[in-house]
Amino acid sequence: MRLRVLCSARGAAADTAWYLSYVQDTGMHHDNAVPAAHLTTAGSAAPRIDPDRSRSPNREGPTISRTKVGQYDLWYQSMGWQQIFPADDVDVTAVGCEPRYCRTQIWNSYSFAPKVHIIVFSFDGNGRSANAAFALAYLRAP
Repeated sequence: MRLRVLCSARGAAADTAWYLSYVQDTGMHHDNAVPAAHLTTAGSAAPRIDPDRSRSPNREGPTISRTKVGQYDLWYQSMGWQQIFPADDVDVTAVGCEPRYCRTQIWNSYSFAPKVHIIVFSFDGNGRSANAAFALAYLRAP
């Protein structure tokens, strides 16, 4: 496998720190019996899940909606667990050419189990809410 990483700041090439995680057909815990998923969105104002860049063990695709500028709600229907802590982890990053960053404000896999509700906020380089495409990984505790 070969990866090419291009970093930019304000549209110009720039050196910056970056992080890479890679797994294939499993979560980061490498336990196929425990639910884990990853997804990439396409579009930002009208987001959709990119099926070619998304996976879950039961082939469930989450629903996604933009609730306001820079805020997205994701719902998985069957990956949650009743255990409250430590239950799971969510990692998210903005993708695309625009200078954006994303954070998971809230994720809840126990109140609605087996549903999982994940809220993602995205921001521009000045910290203002801004629409963004993003990649997300969900990992449930074994």
